[in-house]
Order: sequence, then C-alpha cells, then structure tokens
Amino acid sequence: MAHAALERAAKAKDPKKQLSELLIAWRALRHPRIADLIDRLDAQLIKTAGKITAKSVPARADALIKAATTKDPLEVGRVLASDWPKSWQAELPVLKAVCEAPDDPRVAKRLAALVDLATHQSRGASGFWNVTFRRLNELGDVRQLPILEAQLDRSKSSYYRERSQEREEHCVEVHRALKIAELSKADAKLLDVLEAPFAGQSSTEKTRKRSGKELLELVWANPTDSGVRAVYGDWLVEQGDPRGELIALQLAPPTEKSPRRIQRLIEKHWKQWLGPLADWFRVAPRFELGFPVTGTVGEPSHDDGRERLLPLLERPEWSTFRELAMPWDLVPPAEVVTLPRFKALIGLHQLEPQFIPALAATKPAVTTLALGYGDEDDVLPKKTWDSFAHLERIDCSPLTLGAVLSGFGKRPLKTLELDLSGGWLQEPFDAWWPKLDAAPIESVELRVYETLVRVTRAGAGFTRAHIIEPARLERLVLGFPPAMTHLTREPGPMLDAPKSAIEHFEKQLARYTKLEVREVPFALEAPHVHVSIEGGAYEDEAIPKLWELYRDHLGVTFDRVQIGYSGNARPLGDDPKAMLAKTARSRRDSWLYLEKVNAEARLGISRTALQATIPVTRAESVFEWILAALVFGGTTVNIGKQRFDTTAFTASTLKQQKAQVLKALG
Repeated sequence: MAHAALERAAKAKDPKKQLSELLIAWRALRHPRIADLIDRLDAQLIKTAGKITAKSVPARADALIKAATTKDPLEVGRVLASDWPKSWQAELPVLKAVCEAPDDPRVAKRLAALVDLATHQSRGASGFWNVTFRRLNELGDVRQLPILEAQLDRSKSSYYRERSQEREEHCVEVHRALKIAELSKADAKLLDVLEAPFAGQSSTEKTRKRSGKELLELVWANPTDSGVRAVYGDWLVEQGDPRGELIALQLAPPTEKSPRRIQRLIEKHWKQWLGPLADWFRVAPRFELGFPVTGTVGEPSHDDGRERLLPLLERPEWSTFRELAMPWDLVPPAEVVTLPRFKALIGLHQLEPQFIPALAATKPAVTTLALGYGDEDDVLPKKTWDSFAHLERIDCSPLTLGAVLSGFGKRPLKTLELDLSGGWLQEPFDAWWPKLDAAPIESVELRVYETLVRVTRAGAGFTRAHIIEPARLERLVLGFPPAMTHLTREPGPMLDAPKSAIEHFEKQLARYTKLEVREVPFALEAPHVHVSIEGGAYEDEAIPKLWELYRDHLGVTFDRVQIGYSGNARPLGDDPKAMLAKTARSRRDSWLYLEKVNAEARLGISRTALQATIPVTRAESVFEWILAALVFGGTTVNIGKQRFDTTAFTASTLKQQKAQVLKALG
C-alpha cells in the first residue's frame, strides 16, 4: 500500500493529490522522512490557500470545526495552521474535531506544540489533556519525542501534575518505544524524487536557521546593544516571524495603532519566546525591542521548586532581563547576580532585608533595589549600601524603612521611593522625617497607588514637595515633611475633585505652618446628574449619533470606549465616529461605554437601555439632550443626583413635565 501511494504521489502533478497519497504512505509506514515531506508540501499549500479567519472568536471556532469535519487534507492543514481559541473550553471542540480526522503527522505536530505551550493548567482542563495525549499515542509520530521529553522537567501547576502528569509520562514512554520502519530501496528512491523539488529550499532553510541562531545568540551575548537586536529583527522580518514585527514596531516611533498591535503580539507569543521560562511567569514580562526586560517569577505550586528552577537559571532567555522579582527563598539574590545569564540585571524587586548583607558581599552592579517584605525591627549593618557602587534607587514601605535607613554610611542615594499605599497613612508620618533628613538621600518619592510626589531638600532637610501624579492627595498630605515650605505641581489641566475631598485636603494642609508656596492641582468639580432611559432601540448605527448628541448638547467629548467591564478601554482617536462604528459592531449583547477621563462623564448603551453620568452646567441643556436621545425610543426616564435615588418620568409626556425635570436636575 505504501509503495503504491508513493508511486502515485511521484507521478501526480497536483500538490493536493501528492499530499493525499503521502498521507496514505505515512499511515502505513509512520516514517519521519515521509512526515517531513508532508510538512513541506503542506506549507506550500497553506501559502496559497491561506489560514482560516473570522470576525469573532466564536465564528472562527465554528469555521475551524466545520473545516476539520470535512476531513479533506488541505482543509485539515488550514485548521492546524490557524489560530485556535485561547481558553480550553473554547479550544476543546476544535481539538476534538481535529482528532477525529484520519491519522496525520501534522496533527501530531500541532498536539505536541500544545503540550509544549502547556497553556491550560487549571483544574477543569484535565479533559483537554486527556484528548491530547490519547491522540498523540495513537498517531505515534516519533519526531515529537524531544518535545514531549522536555516537558518532564517543566514546572506545572498542582492541578496539572495531579491529573495529567501521569498521561504525559505515559505518552513519553509510548514514543520512546516506537520503532522506525526501514524503507525499502524502491521506497527510498521514490522519496528522493519527491524530495528533489524541496532540496534547494531545505538547504536554504538550514542556512537561515544557522544564521538566525547565530544572530539570536549574539543578542543574548550583547543584551544592551540595540543595534544587534535591530539586525536580528530585520532577519526575522524576512522570514515572516512575528518577533521581527515586534522589534520593528518597538524600534519605530509610536503611532495610534502600534501600542495595541505590540500588546497583541506579546499576548500571543510571549510564552513561545520565553521557552521553559514561561512556566514560571503568571503574566507576560515587559518587552523592549522584542525581548523580555522586566518580570515577576511566580512562587511554585509544588515542594520541589528549587530543584526545578535551578537548571533553568542557565537558560539564555534570562540574558535580556534588567529587572526581576523572584521567589528569593528558592534562589537567593546573592546567588542569582553571580550567574553568567544575569549580567544585564540591574534591578531586584520584592526583596527582604535578610537577603541584603549577603547580596552586598557580592558587590553587585544593580542600580535599583525594592524591599517588599520584612519586619519593622529589621536592621542592616551600617555602611551596607556603600558596597553597592552603582545603586541609585531604593523602593520600600514603612515596614522596611527602618532597615533601609540603618544601612547607610557615607555613600549618597539618588532616590528613595516610599510606598504609602494600603493603610499606612492613618496618622501623620512626621516621626520618620528627622531620620530621612539625616540620611544621605537626595530625593524622596512618596507614592499612594497612582499618586506620586517628589520631595527634595533645600538646606539641611526636606522642605520642597512637587506633585507629579496628583490622583489621591487628600491622603498623601499626611506624609509630607513637617518643615515643608513649597508645594508645587507639574503643569497640566486642573483635576476635578469633590468638595468634601478638597475640604479634607485643605484641613490637613493647614498643619504645615511653614508653607510659603502652594500650587494645588484640584478644581471643585461641577455637579453631576444620573440619567437612564429604558425601553429604547439602540442599534449599532445609533451609537455614533448618540455620541454626537452628547457632544452638541452637553459640550462633552469622550476620550475612550470599551465593551462591558473588560477594562480594555480604547482611545477614540482622531476619527471617533469610525472607532465607535467599529466597536459597536463587536459589542454583540454587551453594554458599550463611553468615558471622559477625569470628568466623571460616562455614557452606557445596551440594546434597550441608556445610562449616563453628566456634569451639569445648565439644566436646560441636559433636558434638551434627553429629548433628543428619545428619538431612539424609550418608555421611562429616570433622573437624580444619586444613581440609586432617582425620579421616574414617562418618556412620552416628558415635554409636559419640563418643570419637574428641571427641578430633578437642579
């Protein structure tokens, strides 16, 4: 059967016919040489046929399942080359449809790639891996053994280990036991004929892989050289590699669309680019010029974490990291900074004071240290920081501030960031400032969540505070130095604030009796009103029109739009109507929200209801806007200063109730 299929493939002129015959031959022999030939022919066909796409993830999943169930070799190849859904629940039906196709080495290759990514490690994903490993065992493609063996030492969640590791180990045993059938001379000659058209391509691929590997190793050997990355990026672009696109985007000046494209490339490929390291990251690291530079290594969910992590510390993928937070109990920072792969590391985060003396003994080249944990009575040896010749910045909390201050000698520190988030500022922070004044620190940055104030010296102590990010100053005012003489702010628009918040801030600010210069970033907010209209007909085409009504009647232009509570808000950009029309088409049955940052202006639209938070300057304008919005229908209009304390009006008689409406607005 195999020989006859190879003969038919050699005579066939149509690549589709060749593919079908080669699959028949592979099913009889399971030979890797035939499988490699199938892969090359498949890549050629996919270039012409293209991948399977759709406007939404559910639609794409349906299209993938439909194509797989045809069991046509070309369609199955398109399914395997296309993007599958990300969640295991949505991916499982596609997986099952593919696994029902006739035996195919391309399926084995895709399943092994799923194992390599190990994306689904939750409790419920056991059934997904059951299907995957069962089909891999049935297919018996010996080429997948190295990928499957590599998984045995990878870090996996406890759920995966409990429910799927045994299947994984069994799958490796099955593939180790596979025997490659010896080809007859006649079959080998036929394969020579079939491989001949790809011989030049194969040679070129080997050359490209070698040069690509050399360029990648050059990047790892020179992690701070952007020129080396640019050259590697150009090479990757020529190969159509997505990492090349990422490097090009991050090298070029930003555009309106480039940040979103960069984010999508990283979301899709970061685990592949990190290799085995990805098992230890719960979220993607931050990438610059196509490579990871900042990230947090997660705590393991198993007891043998050090034994699993130590071998990975020799991996070249660490080479470009500049800042890291790690489970330091497993690998102390003094050990990490001496390893060859971490020579670019200049920032260590989530440290405890107990690790600092040993780290100081290595005289590391770090510029930033962040102490995230510790005890209030921790003390460091005096002059500890003198051992850090390049240290410019220390981040800490009040819990570890005592340890930080105890370690100073004569060497000055450029910046100390004091994180006052949480419940630290229940009372004035005055007691610490004499100690900060005495320490050789050039500036102190006070942070409460997104609020940032830089405090600098004028004379002997800290007396000048400069507001950089002024979101929640009413609490942070308790942390200002008692001898403050200047309170200034970054240039920018005034931020709206409730009257109660400003009054609280002013009351606390009165404590600073030496204050000579004050620039407060708040302006008293305009009163707001909440309006909802029930029973309208807000189809997709109504959304740009509602945006225009809001702008024309109320004078508010929104900054961004998002669907539901996804948190994935997008800027409206230079063409708001086009962005709104595009977003509306993808909302399905979800609410669509328009927002004005820092003005508390919001407009939410579903298929049958509208909700708005409106800054009121003229009640007449709001009334006219409501009447204009009712052109899309509505049965009830609810108006009030509090969202859940509103007055209900009948939409059909709203004009006749104008006086009552204005009173509710007023």
